[in-house]
Amino acid sequence: MLEDKFGREEELDRETAIGKAKFFYKLCLNESEIFDNWRTTFNEVVAAFGGWPSLGHRMPEHVSIEKLYGDMVAKFRADSLFKATVQPDDKNSEKHVLLIDQPALNLFARDFYVLAENEERLAYLQLIRDVLVLLHAPAESATQDAEEIIEFETALANITMADDQRHDIAELYTKMTLGQMKQELPNFDWLLFFNEVFREIVDQSLGPLLEGIH
Repeated sequence: MLEDKFGREEELDRETAIGKAKFFYKLCLNESEIFDNWRTTFNEVVAAFGGWPSLGHRMPEHVSIEKLYGDMVAKFRADSLFKATVQPDDKNSEKHVLLIDQPALNLFARDFYVLAENEERLAYLQLIRDVLVLLHAPAESATQDAEEIIEFETALANITMADDQRHDIAELYTKMTLGQMKQELPNFDWLLFFNEVFREIVDQSLGPLLEGIH
């Protein structure tokens, strides 16, 4: 089906949605190109985010978690700390809101983190370690870092709600202004985070997207 739609040899107009889809489809089929260049691309992405200590990189001092995570959300739709999206307001679909929700857990099911030792968590721990070693991290530090990652994700899982407690949208609905978020959650610079998320889709000559929120 995809081959019929995207595999035809024809000139691509990369300015259109279909053209972009066909271009990326052809890239995905070029396995030799992926194999030869994945590490270079990977290193460039890691460097753009300031490095990865697990691979021996020295992180810049005074790294802003708000800017770092905002950039990850904008470029890769990251949701490892919390989800941040724009969507219609559940109580007024004619308006859009900035939605903040709990993270998507890498093990999917919360129970895999919060219950006693289980095969899924142990397998996930081994996978993290193996990937770090594959990326040339020292074996000893890869083991320690994998354990710390699991520990952090478990702490996140412990503050999330189970799926069976999330059926009532009205009960989960909590609407507040950015000013109220600053007061309720003062340890995170929400203005800096959201301005970083929207930085590449807003005319920078206009200045910050959000400012002066009290």
